[in-house]
Amino acid sequence: EALSVAKRMNAKSCILTHFSQRYPRIPPLREEDSNLPFPVAFAFDFMRATPSNINIAANLTSALSLLFPENDLEDEEALEATKNEAKRKAQEILGEPGLFASKIQCN
Repeated sequence: EALSVAKRMNAKSCILTHFSQRYPRIPPLREEDSNLPFPVAFAFDFMRATPSNINIAANLTSALSLLFPENDLEDEEALEATKNEAKRKAQEILGEPGLFASKIQCN
């Protein structure tokens, strides 16, 4: 529902939040939502989103989904290829320290 609202209002991006504790994985996007004209990111705890990192956050979806594995892929080779690609993408994107976190002052 959030994605259709974002599309109707011509949003520049959409960050999805508030996932159910009973559904411990990143919700899959519907087929019709795969070609949206804006980036879709999934928020996580302590994430700090800015206009400059939303596209990067959207590209992390495949890597974040590895934290909540599904058993949909029965083909071991396809599963391994998916994991390797997500890992490569995550390492490339997360090479910049503090990209999604703010500095915390400890006294």
